[in-house]
Amino acid sequence: FWSAVCNGDLSVVERAVKSGACHAGLRDAADHSPLWDAIAFQQMLVAKFLFRSLPPGQAGAWDLSEKHHRTGDSLLHLICRCPPEKFDMAAAELFRDVLLNAPEAIFSHQNAQGCTFLHIAGYQCNFWILRAVLTNGPTKSLELLGL
Repeated sequence: FWSAVCNGDLSVVERAVKSGACHAGLRDAADHSPLWDAIAFQQMLVAKFLFRSLPPGQAGAWDLSEKHHRTGDSLLHLICRCPPEKFDMAAAELFRDVLLNAPEAIFSHQNAQGCTFLHIAGYQCNFWILRAVLTNGPTKSLELLGL
């Protein structure tokens, strides 16, 4: 199953979700959820499917405040690390879904290097993410940037 998540084998992941073998409490050896691993390995179609299979507000939903124990990265940090050439519609929809449903504290969360997800998006020159966030209004955008 984990190899299917990390390699983007959507049909295997779909079967695991349907059978109940994949759930939000499932963790790999590094204590990450399947959603985390799909994003970390840039399998955005799998990640989008997983997110929508256990959406926020539903019992057993994904923990959108999940963070890496060493780097401090959040799910938003991981999505923003997706290289521009791989940032497709699935990545954009996943970013939007996580952004709209994540706890507010995650927006200003800084990883171990002191970077918010917006810093990562800027470093990656992901203008889609920057534009999407900054169009929320100057006050909220400045809060997200920690200014």
